[in-house]
Amino acid sequence: MKIRSILFILGVTFSQFSLAQQTLPRDPDCCTSIMVGKLASTDGSVMTSHTCDSWYRTWVNVVPAADFANDTVMNIYDGRMHTESVNDQTKLTVKRQIPQAKHTYAFLDTAYPCLNEKQLAMGETTISGRDTLRNPKGMFMIEELARHYGNDSRIIGWQLDNEPAVQFDYNQAAEEAFREFLKEKYHHNIQELNAAWGTAFWSEVYSQFEEITLPKTAQMFMNHHQILDYRRFAAAQTNDFLNEQCLLIRKYAKNQWITTNYIPNYDEGHIGGSPALDFQSYTRYMVYGDNEGIGRRGYRVGNPLRIAWANDFFRPIQGTYGVMELQPGQVNWGSINPQPLPGAVRLWMWSVFAGGSDFICTYRYRQPLYGTEQYHYGIVGTDGVTVTPGGREYETFIKEIRELRKHYAPRETKPADYLARRTAILFNHENSWSIERQKQNRTWDTFAHIEKYYRTLKSFGAPVDFVSEQKELTEYPVVIAPAYQLADKELVNKWIAYVKNGGNLVLTCRTAQKDRYGRLPEAPFGSMITPLTGNEMNFYDLLLPEDPGTVVMNGKQYEWNTWGEILIPASDSQVWATYANEFYEGGPAVTFRKLGKGTVTYVGVDSHNGALEKDILKIDMYHLENQMLTEYIR
Repeated sequence: MKIRSILFILGVTFSQFSLAQQTLPRDPDCCTSIMVGKLASTDGSVMTSHTCDSWYRTWVNVVPAADFANDTVMNIYDGRMHTESVNDQTKLTVKRQIPQAKHTYAFLDTAYPCLNEKQLAMGETTISGRDTLRNPKGMFMIEELARHYGNDSRIIGWQLDNEPAVQFDYNQAAEEAFREFLKEKYHHNIQELNAAWGTAFWSEVYSQFEEITLPKTAQMFMNHHQILDYRRFAAAQTNDFLNEQCLLIRKYAKNQWITTNYIPNYDEGHIGGSPALDFQSYTRYMVYGDNEGIGRRGYRVGNPLRIAWANDFFRPIQGTYGVMELQPGQVNWGSINPQPLPGAVRLWMWSVFAGGSDFICTYRYRQPLYGTEQYHYGIVGTDGVTVTPGGREYETFIKEIRELRKHYAPRETKPADYLARRTAILFNHENSWSIERQKQNRTWDTFAHIEKYYRTLKSFGAPVDFVSEQKELTEYPVVIAPAYQLADKELVNKWIAYVKNGGNLVLTCRTAQKDRYGRLPEAPFGSMITPLTGNEMNFYDLLLPEDPGTVVMNGKQYEWNTWGEILIPASDSQVWATYANEFYEGGPAVTFRKLGKGTVTYVGVDSHNGALEKDILKIDMYHLENQMLTEYIR
């Protein structure tokens, strides 16, 4: 969305670094390889030449062919570039050892083997010339910055990249990397991959990994399972890239933390996937032209769930988190760029703080005088002095926080009724990948389905965490797994144990219908969770949006069309809601079952507006018999 420096809080020092760079002497190491192939020479010879514009190596050595015994190892040295003769060992250090080939050909040794007796030639080039010929995106720039600023007391932390996102690259290098990813995942066994992808369908069977290509966006009905693996690969690439930067920086950085600012696009699958980060942070812009808020002027405040969801998603990852970019006023990139409603900026800051955030940063401090983002507000205006309306709200918030600190009581216990409502929403981005590829109904929206439950929980004042499968569930009185399509026996057993030990589990439609590869099991539809819910699925139905169906619970009617499962409940299950006005009228849509010390509720239908979902949670999960709490929720 925006382009900024790679360092957090480097606005001042970056300009100093740029000036210093112009005065520092250039690294003299430059060289050029000149190579001639057999088709370019008159007699079919292969030739190589190496021009060295440096000072590191002046001698050449011819190494004869040799044979070696089994189990012979050879040393790998560092420092050979800066030796004075073939016998100069003064600057060499052994980095590691590798197995020695049984036979080696004679070769010409310059700084490295450059040409052997079979006329196999190798070469390299190094450049440190004009700035226009430098690659500013390379990892070497990260390392140079870390070397320069790692011990600088003015620098407190590093923000890697900017709003890193999962990119889908379709070049040859990406394709080869994808194949290597698949080889590792499927243990170099092409038959294992064929089984996972179901390639017998439509004659897609592969005989070797080299036949596999990247999924083609223009190809209709591309293999669903291949796309799942490609998205896993792409997310892993992003995570590895961030981790590599972390490791480079930590070689030099002392007492400096490392983070990055994710855009909360939860379905991309990379958020929280880089364990080398010290903590997570996110970017959030609330007012940009879309009317997602409440009321006529909602577009001046924004959708309150945007901050709430981000808080509840990022906080459980590592505990420590914050907002790296929170707008101080108007932006420049929206469809419409209105002034936020007076008090909106302060409201956002309090919302971030109340969610458990550890810090808030803004973008920008000063409104820019030039460039693409000229109209993007800052804390101060274009003169660098005058505080903007949003800046004044930052001032107010800081004063309020300072006052609040005087009353901080870290050991104060939370109210029992608050803790009783603590809820985990089980989230795995791969479920969205799978469902959105095979929606079965144009009106289905995975995140809209999840939001119906999340919005209800926030209206109850329930503390919510979005958690992964690795999270211990026993600390939550209630766990909701909405549209959790990809599952396995291990996960189902974890759910069963949670319920039997006293947990209250809510599962919704489309849950556990497929295995982790996205395949339907060779068993009745939805049977993976039958031991848990007690239900069998008779069939499922999808309706026209202009002619919706009806579900009835406690005499109240709710409309639906997107997805509805007609259930066959177990004898020990209660039927809470049934279908009406269809050929399966009276068929169960929602069931409730006690199992061990806990309960499991299965909601087999997706309602239009979330009213059914809200009433189910109100009646079942939170036992709102307390009149005061009931009135609070209303």
